[in-house]
Amino acid sequence: MGLNSRPPASPSSPAVTSAVRQDFPETWIWSDVIANSDGSYHLKVKVPDTITSWVASGFSVNQEVGLGLTESSAKITVIKPFFISLNLPYSIVRGEEFALQVTVFNYFGQDLETEIKLLASTYFKIIKCDNKQLQSTDVIKNIQVANNDGKSVYFWVVATALGQIPIEVSAHAGLAADAMKATLLVKPEGQTQSYGTSQFIQISPGKSFETDFQVALPSNDTYVAGSAVIEFSVVGDIIGSALNNIDNLLKMPYGCGEQNLLHLVPDVFLLEYLTKSGQLTNEFDQKAKEFIIAGYQRELTFQRTDGSFSAFGNSDKAGSVWLSSFVIKCFHQAKEYIPVEDSKIAATMEWIIGLQGTDGTFAEPPEGKVIHTDMQKNPTRLANSINNANKYLENNFHSYSNDPYALAIISYALHKSGSLKLTDTLALLDKLAINKDGVTYWKKDVIESTSEGIWRGPYSQAKSYNIEIASYVLMVYAEKKDISKSLPILKWLIKQRNAFGGFSSTQDTVLGLEALASFATLVSGSGGTGITVTVSANSGSYVNTFDSITKENALFVQSVQARQHFHLFFNLPQTINSVKVIATGDGAALVQLNVRYNVNNANKNQFLLLDLSTTTLNKTLNLTLTASWNGSEVTGMVVVEINILTGYSLLDDGNFIQQIGSTFKKVEKSSNKVVIYLDELNAKPLKFTVGMVEELKIANVKPALVKVYRYYEPGTQATGFYSTSSGQTWEVACPQCCP
Repeated sequence: MGLNSRPPASPSSPAVTSAVRQDFPETWIWSDVIANSDGSYHLKVKVPDTITSWVASGFSVNQEVGLGLTESSAKITVIKPFFISLNLPYSIVRGEEFALQVTVFNYFGQDLETEIKLLASTYFKIIKCDNKQLQSTDVIKNIQVANNDGKSVYFWVVATALGQIPIEVSAHAGLAADAMKATLLVKPEGQTQSYGTSQFIQISPGKSFETDFQVALPSNDTYVAGSAVIEFSVVGDIIGSALNNIDNLLKMPYGCGEQNLLHLVPDVFLLEYLTKSGQLTNEFDQKAKEFIIAGYQRELTFQRTDGSFSAFGNSDKAGSVWLSSFVIKCFHQAKEYIPVEDSKIAATMEWIIGLQGTDGTFAEPPEGKVIHTDMQKNPTRLANSINNANKYLENNFHSYSNDPYALAIISYALHKSGSLKLTDTLALLDKLAINKDGVTYWKKDVIESTSEGIWRGPYSQAKSYNIEIASYVLMVYAEKKDISKSLPILKWLIKQRNAFGGFSSTQDTVLGLEALASFATLVSGSGGTGITVTVSANSGSYVNTFDSITKENALFVQSVQARQHFHLFFNLPQTINSVKVIATGDGAALVQLNVRYNVNNANKNQFLLLDLSTTTLNKTLNLTLTASWNGSEVTGMVVVEINILTGYSLLDDGNFIQQIGSTFKKVEKSSNKVVIYLDELNAKPLKFTVGMVEELKIANVKPALVKVYRYYEPGTQATGFYSTSSGQTWEVACPQCCP
């Protein structure tokens, strides 16, 4: 029986109900299977709720006949004679108002009187047309839908809660019915800030550990109410949080050759550690190798025709000695786990050797750009494997007796070469070390820019170069199996990690994880019988005891999270709130606190200047950005991130950016953001315009964030907000909502 031959609905027929459709995957089946002896395999699965056509193809591998491909794809169409479709934005900012479009499709064989209901929710309010007031009740609209046609109705919605909020709509027409549930991401206003800290715990039988963490939020005039998210996590292995976030170690773009290594290198360290500690699972082994292969293949796209590597490959004027050396090290380490072309490494080594001076040092080519300014400021930092360079380090390390950054890299190089001078460089580092509260660290003296408008939490992350210093020294002591020297450095380094297990930039994350893996390998297998961690807050009104941490679950991250307005943890904002952590048992664990919140003000920087302006014409908005740098040192790579206003999209004519007097190295765009890479920023203002067009009717559009920052020092940043000047009421934005 065809779709149009079904019996017509009768007004006297009892109304039917429909299961709520809410399973809408973008892809459906992606499976590896073992076929039967006759080459067949039967897979029984539930069809998703999407009204669409699914196209399936496949391939097979056999030891005798090799690779087999399907000659043609299979197709299955999912259809209902009566169904609804929702059109809503992927995300909005709290307080923004939008029109939810509900379209009813009728292939039932006759015209249908249809009732559409938007169910009430505590997460949003709806305009009710009879009184034109926002209400938290069901809103019903009735329409007639012609046979073989579709018709739309509109509901004006204002989201009042944060997070993923459910929206459920139903349609009834006698014997026909359908219902859908979709989710809408509601983000807080302003810009997101965060802080956190970690504590490495070691206790023996009969002992206990107790400490307090502090939590605070900005004052009410800048803090976005309800935006705070407080998370506590515990894990029995210092590598555990990185393992659980291996594809998201940094909240930063990955568009250049050096940043891409973050998809390759950490997996190598983690695989090595898990293998040596006997904790490697087939699942992680497969996942990590997939990342390594993808990172390796992508990195090859940044290799230049002369064998060198640079941030953007052949589009750069010259290769980078520092990056090329870094890539060689990474590729050599990756060879343990994936096939790597030796010819690629050899070509890079020949290029580097050709740049070596008679004194054993290496210099960047004149046309090369400064990527990582601290790593490239001194050419001695670029050598660690060639005899002449090693002699240079041995003969000249005293010249850097007051520079802990240089001494740390020199010490690492001398350690790798087995030099007897290592004892002398470590002694110099000991003199420069800061030993405080059971931790050891170093600080490089630099002129730091100051930012206005940034509230500082009770815990702040160290600068990238200080994290790198500690990482190099920790690797030396860990590989020397010196636990007493390693442990205080480890405790400090752990405190600097972000919520995802990384640090602040690509380089310090790669080095930091390598150092942590070196120490973890040193002490693997020395854990106790188990440790129990309890956190309590708000004078004991909130208590959570995590599952006992044992060797079997040491890599599993346990966490508890609360949004501030749920009052699970605190009645914030107040001046200071104390969170108590108590651990008992026998063993070690890592306890981490992360606090994320939004502020509604921009931050200015004394050296990094940013100016924004907008113009509008009909549905088009042009954002003009001007940025400059008046600091004394070279910025290195600079990144510009532009968030798109809700309801807008970039002009699709390929000319969404009009550039004035500057050249971008790379531009990446997505549906809600534009990321622009610059070799550097200087005193000459960079000026360009980004064009956008209104796609959805949104009222009370909230300002969108623009951020400019030094990639290797993300704390050196300037932010600003822009918005549309075309404020409009819901009656103007959506006359169809209450016709």
